[in-house]
Amino acid sequence: MKNILIGLFVLFSTFAFSQSCLHTIRRTDTFGDGWNGGLVSVSVNGVTVLSNLSCVGAGPTSSTFSATVGSTIRVFRTTAGLYPTEMRIQVLNGAGSIIINTIQPVTGTATSGGQTVLGSCAAVAAGPCTNTISYGSATAPSTPTSVIISTCQFQSEYNPIYSCVAGQTYQSAYNLGGFITVRSGTFNGTVVASGNSPLNWVCPTSGTYFVHYNTNNACGTASSCGTSSISCLTCAAPPPPSNDLVCNSTFISCGQTLSGTTVNATNSGTGENGFCSVSQTQPGVWYVIPGNGQIMTANLCATAWDSKISVFSGAGCGSLTCIGGNDDFGPSCASSSASFSWSSVVGTNYYILVHGYSASSSFSINLTCVAPPTPGPCINTIAYGTQNLPVFGGISYTTVACQFAGEYSTWSGAVAGTPYIAMTTIATDWVTVRSGTYNGTVVAVGLIPLSFTPTNNNTLYIHVNTNSLCGTANACRDVTVTRISALPIELLSFEGKKQTNSNMLYWSTASEYNTSHFIIEKSVDGFKWSDIGQVPSAGNSTQKLDYSLEDVDVSQVINYYRLHQYDIDGVNDIFGPIAINNRDRINIIVKRINLAGQEVNENATGIIIEIYEDGSIKRVIKY
Repeated sequence: MKNILIGLFVLFSTFAFSQSCLHTIRRTDTFGDGWNGGLVSVSVNGVTVLSNLSCVGAGPTSSTFSATVGSTIRVFRTTAGLYPTEMRIQVLNGAGSIIINTIQPVTGTATSGGQTVLGSCAAVAAGPCTNTISYGSATAPSTPTSVIISTCQFQSEYNPIYSCVAGQTYQSAYNLGGFITVRSGTFNGTVVASGNSPLNWVCPTSGTYFVHYNTNNACGTASSCGTSSISCLTCAAPPPPSNDLVCNSTFISCGQTLSGTTVNATNSGTGENGFCSVSQTQPGVWYVIPGNGQIMTANLCATAWDSKISVFSGAGCGSLTCIGGNDDFGPSCASSSASFSWSSVVGTNYYILVHGYSASSSFSINLTCVAPPTPGPCINTIAYGTQNLPVFGGISYTTVACQFAGEYSTWSGAVAGTPYIAMTTIATDWVTVRSGTYNGTVVAVGLIPLSFTPTNNNTLYIHVNTNSLCGTANACRDVTVTRISALPIELLSFEGKKQTNSNMLYWSTASEYNTSHFIIEKSVDGFKWSDIGQVPSAGNSTQKLDYSLEDVDVSQVINYYRLHQYDIDGVNDIFGPIAINNRDRINIIVKRINLAGQEVNENATGIIIEIYEDGSIKRVIKY
């Protein structure tokens, strides 16, 4: 009888430990387009039983294999494919219990790496799990943000989470999926929560908690890097600074320095999340100052922070107009700390937005105010160009080409008591005319066109600036002077208009004395001229007379015309030139000259004046 019992025990034991059942491996794709070349294999006790499995579409795509109770099942990636982070696998035992939770497969072989689990044929109770290896730790977040604990967390480890607050709901997550267990008191203390990643759990009492990571609810393990994190789902966001919105701007006065911060600021509200000379890439805070007629400068020079300033104007905070802004190297700070200056107007509020380039920061803002400088006259110290004042009146003029704002040109041949008009090709230029020396007596000052009448025959010096504050700019403008005179002809206008197959030239006189005739001359380069027609003049007139001439032989280029007037004594004067563009505008250089007026080629060095087909002029410096 004893021998029979022993035999039955041995037979039962052999059956129990050699029981075999079908297991299932499911494959899914998080993007839904299959594994794009990715493949996995399955081994049992080191022997590959399924090779190079893929996934179709989003899946699941399932395959079965046989494994005995207690055997080592290993799932390992054999080919990464194009998007390995989209690959997911799951393993079920013979009873349909998940023994490897949905997880991203990792590289391995039949005997190493991958994800492993022991084969089983009965239903598996779900966790909780207790790991004994600690790796990484974190302080529980107090705001609704996510904190990375470790970027190489194994699914056989736990980490302590400090300063959890009672009643707050936290979310523990592992980027590769798997099973999470949260315990209190000690690493193997009371279970607070367990479940698949991500796991939401409530902190029952304030203190330290321990988060365990496993591959599945059977407490499977894997020695592959994943990212663990924790976030607070119920924590309140910190309040923004009091001056977060423009209508809550902090008042700042001239000469004042204030401390501030953009930490926890938002980028919502009037004037924000847009562009005012600089784009707003980080949340900002606001300051306000009423205009007093002075030049104001806001700066963050005292703070080593890559910052920006934008300044707006407005009668109130609800409607703003951009004045300007600065990112780096402004008028006050020689660095990435921002500063910006503007001229204020009495009765206008100015709203200052302080924001960062790539980060928020605390800062110190300073505001200075200075009285604007007295407007002109100006004295420039850089000489450029010489010219003779025009001898004849009307629209005849002489020109200094490509003078910069901040330079002066020298003009000879002034006639005392004769009126002149100074012009430039920049409509907002400010001109100062001086006599005798470049810094001599002021003859006239003001915006163009500027009329002046010399009181002597001294050489004149014409200073050009961008504004009445003697601003400068390295940009070309042509300076012209016209002499005002009535005899023998007072020309009112000379202009041309392009027709379908010809050009019409028109001119008008206000008065004529002893005039003989007009000749229209044409040029295609502005230097060589030829007659195209003659028109008799009235001889003597004190009323407006209109003249015209049609040019029917028009080349498809820029055609230049000038008006040559003769009186009965042979005295003549030239007016113009004017240009009519009879071709598509192509900016081709037609001539290069140096400051001595000599024509040079493209290899010349020094200051070169380039004259283009369209009549524009550019001054360049070649080395």
